[in-house]
Amino acid sequence: MIYNVFVKGFNEHIEEEVIIEINGIELVGFMPFGISFEPEKGKQYPITISLVVLDDLEVQEEKDGESGFFRIDDSFSYIIKGTFNLEKKTINAGLELSLEDEIEEFIDEMWPYDGKKIQIRVDRINVEFLEE
Repeated sequence: MIYNVFVKGFNEHIEEEVIIEINGIELVGFMPFGISFEPEKGKQYPITISLVVLDDLEVQEEKDGESGFFRIDDSFSYIIKGTFNLEKKTINAGLELSLEDEIEEFIDEMWPYDGKKIQIRVDRINVEFLEE
């Protein structure tokens, strides 16, 4: 999926870190692939997002009904709470994210959560800037 994001800033100590806003949701992402141009703070750009899970995916049903992205301390890790759609292979946490490529290996085990609010823990949200 391609998203149009507003660049809010960068980390002067970690060159791969970028702070973006999508539909009013602020995320701290990681740019693992480098880029062929220098995005500027205060401008909008098209990007793709991929979720990184380094070990096993932690999934549980969410009882409080709250959706969103919840950063874990000052890390790149997030708890993402939203509605899981097995057919589309997405989680909607105020922003619909595709899970198809990122955590495909876990999707088959997630069928009991179809249509339910869940929370997943990801180690990183990768951001790739696209040429305009």
